[in-house]
Amino acid sequence: MSVLTFHKMHGTGNDFVLFGPDIQPEHLKPEAIRFLCDRHFGVGADGVLFVCPSERGVARMRMFNPDGSEAQMCGNGIRCFAKYVSDSGAQREEMLSVESKVGLHRCRLFKGADGRVAEVEVGMGQPSYARSAVGMRGDEPFVAQSVENEHGSFTGTAVSMGNPHFVIFDYKSIPEAERLGPSLESHPQFPERTNVEFVEVAGDQHLKVTVFERGAGITLACGTGACATVAAAAIEKRIDPARPVAVDLPGGRLTIRFDAESGEILMRGPAAYVFEGKIDVKTEGS
Repeated sequence: MSVLTFHKMHGTGNDFVLFGPDIQPEHLKPEAIRFLCDRHFGVGADGVLFVCPSERGVARMRMFNPDGSEAQMCGNGIRCFAKYVSDSGAQREEMLSVESKVGLHRCRLFKGADGRVAEVEVGMGQPSYARSAVGMRGDEPFVAQSVENEHGSFTGTAVSMGNPHFVIFDYKSIPEAERLGPSLESHPQFPERTNVEFVEVAGDQHLKVTVFERGAGITLACGTGACATVAAAAIEKRIDPARPVAVDLPGGRLTIRFDAESGEILMRGPAAYVFEGKIDVKTEGS
């Protein structure tokens, strides 16, 4: 066992254990990731973030889900990651670039009254509607089409934000997401599994979303899920892509907009520290 120092952070209630650059993913055994995320025996988190070296950006973010699997990208996590990098003194500029498994992300930092980062706007890349991008078979985009299982028929749109999403409109309750999420996440149509968004169109440019995250279950917020929801709403003509969209998740609000020139989706929301602590963790070689 080794005593490790960690930071507990959250973005709109999506919470993370973050390790500084002295601790790398290779130092922890898979069961250590699951232990850290356990809310009864560990710290409790929706994922574990690592600050890794990068030749392209100020740092590279690696993120692991509570089941121990590595995620391609995490929108709320990258805001927390950017705040940590800036507040720790590694980068003091208004803009910084963070690398993830899916590419390089430009992060614009918004400081609070205390001089520390309060909000971050992240370039999340362009959405992809290609079936191959979400691991599905076939060529045509899967837009407003049905998936069937033992619970019924569900019409939705498949979209990738570097990770796969299946966005279903006209659902508004967390109990529905809890009941239906597991079978849709692992539906045979999605051989790599998928995140599932349950969405209510609450008004003009206003969406309410509950996300069943792949490898994590229901979470208070999902940044890539919010972006995928707006992308699906745009292609289904439920929102105006020329104007920002307010996306309310159980943990708070994110503002999502399309960059007019590049077509990239930009996500803005808060990032906050909860506490710093130390914990005994089983590491490689211990």
